[in-house]
Amino acid sequence: MDPKAQKWYGVVAAAVVVIAALGWYFAVHQKAVAPTNVDTNATSTSATTTGQIQITGAQDTSGIQAPSLDRAYTPPSYLPAAQQVQNQKDYNTVVAQLKFDPTNHAYWLQLALYRKAAGDYTGAEEIWLFVIKRWPDDPIPYKNLTDLYLNFMHDKAKAKAILQAGVKAFPDDADLKAQLAAQQ
Repeated sequence: MDPKAQKWYGVVAAAVVVIAALGWYFAVHQKAVAPTNVDTNATSTSATTTGQIQITGAQDTSGIQAPSLDRAYTPPSYLPAAQQVQNQKDYNTVVAQLKFDPTNHAYWLQLALYRKAAGDYTGAEEIWLFVIKRWPDDPIPYKNLTDLYLNFMHDKAKAKAILQAGVKAFPDDADLKAQLAAQQ
């Protein structure tokens, strides 16, 4: 076979492999970032006056009330003006996406981060508690709530309670276990 032809066969084969790998990556990534399935079982989570987080049995998630998407947002003032404008645009995009598809798990997590960064700790907490109820198979909101309670709201009792709930829900999660051990 001609060396030039061999070279082209190699290039075409490499291109096919790259295209297949990208197709697989985007198919898997899309499922991980934006789940569209509706869970029929959830864990109910609520805070008590003592800061304890109560976990109750499985329930139907169809009645779970989503946090308001009409909450005011002001980008953090410590950011440069151009970044504040971009944050507002990005925030508006996330809200628009959630109004279009309120089952988009990843956008709820992103919205909570925007609210936390803007100093709206109550708004961020509300979203993460909602995500725990709505998508009980995700340890991320437990970790985010722990950070919020410890480092921003300075409520060690709530942090410990959410960590205990997280370890109970995810007994194999090393991060949650380590954070809980550090709180002991």
